Amino acid sequence: RSGIPNSPAVRFVLIIWWFFTTIIISMYTANLTAFITWEQATSDIHSLRDLLYQDKYSWGTINGSAEQDLLMTKKQTDLDLIVKNSVNVKTIFAAVDEVKTGRHVFIYDDLSIGYMFRQFCNVSTFYNELPTYGLSF
Repeated sequence: RSGIPNSPAVRFVLIIWWFFTTIIISMYTANLTAFITWEQATSDIHSLRDLLYQDKYSWGTINGSAEQDLLMTKKQTDLDLIVKNSVNVKTIFAAVDEVKTGRHVFIYDDLSIGYMFRQFCNVSTFYNELPTYGLSF
């Protein structure tokens, strides 16, 4: 005797059980591999002021935009330095290209960033400094 049941019904249940077990083990292995090899993009930038104390990214907005005007009219020393050292672009599509390089932070309206950038960039939004404005990097 080989230890395998002779009844067709029991053999069918045994085959289903082995398929189920193989699928579960395969899914576990795939998820474990994905978890081990996946790197989550994180950033040390959580506010506009954090931009001033780093040298990894350039930053800017669109020339002549409401965001640029808002940054220029706010009378805060840090925001003045952000405006002074910004690298601005002409269109939002140029900003998308700049952000794709991985070395540029785009400051703009949260809704526009959400629509244009979330599909391929890391987007952070902060409401304590400029209402409804976000960063894309």
